[in-house]
Amino acid sequence: MSEAAVDMPPRKSELADPVLIRARGITRRFGPGLPALDAVTLDIRQGEILGLVGESGSGKSTLGRILLGLIAASEGSVTFDDMPMPPLRPTEAQIVFQDALGALNPRRTIGQSIALPLVNAGWSRERRADRISELLQSVGLSPSDAARYPHQFSGGQCQRIVIARALALGPRFLFLDEPVSALDVSVQAQILNLLARVQAEAGLTFLFVSHDLEVVRHFCDRTAVLYRGQLMETGPADELYDAPRHPYTRALRASVLNGGGLPELVPETPGSDAAPGGCRFAARCPKVRPICLIERPPERPVGPDHTTACHALTD
Repeated sequence: MSEAAVDMPPRKSELADPVLIRARGITRRFGPGLPALDAVTLDIRQGEILGLVGESGSGKSTLGRILLGLIAASEGSVTFDDMPMPPLRPTEAQIVFQDALGALNPRRTIGQSIALPLVNAGWSRERRADRISELLQSVGLSPSDAARYPHQFSGGQCQRIVIARALALGPRFLFLDEPVSALDVSVQAQILNLLARVQAEAGLTFLFVSHDLEVVRHFCDRTAVLYRGQLMETGPADELYDAPRHPYTRALRASVLNGGGLPELVPETPGSDAAPGGCRFAARCPKVRPICLIERPPERPVGPDHTTACHALTD
């Protein structure tokens, strides 16, 4: 991100903004052993961009799919606009995947791919054609591109197409699952600028998944940090980057400054996991206490709109 500027609009998320999605105690098990998500509680406010950060396997994508109703939680509840949430309708929520080319049917023109949700919603042919032209122009492509096939576009252009399709029915919430991680830095900035403009114009709510804390700092209003299914820290994106409180968030930031790797962490060893009731991060934490291995720390406020789950911060 340091090689390409992202022209972001002013941050809009405020404590007073209404909550659009409310997740309480979300746990997801896929088999024996520790759950993939462990009692995650999180609010996503109307009109905000919430970043969800963590290493591969932390549960980011699983949480997003639960919030969309694509998979069920083993325990816990999710509400959308304060209503118990069945699977969300396409007019309410959409997903944008990392692999844009893989998300497009190679046998369909991009016009046909964008039209699919409109067809399912019963739109007339003429109305669909007008909407497809409008959507392509809104993401910086030409209406004439509707007749072309996915293999004729670059990775960044395919991501624009997938974004256009996600916006077709005017959803209120987008789950962006690592949408720029496979792109070059300069193309990342273009896509992030496009998403920021779309979000600001339509007042959309985004859950933006990434493993890159620096990208999230520039793009998001708030950041939530996951480690192996447990929420470590949540706070304003700038504050969490500039003054992280949790040892894991500090290590993520250090990895950005050092160009990769997590130098502050204790190496993982087989059988070093905490007990099921303990902090998942304990085995790698440089500030580990005996209590961390057996008792999960509660989330505590460490500043305005900023919470951290760490026993060491109470010393």
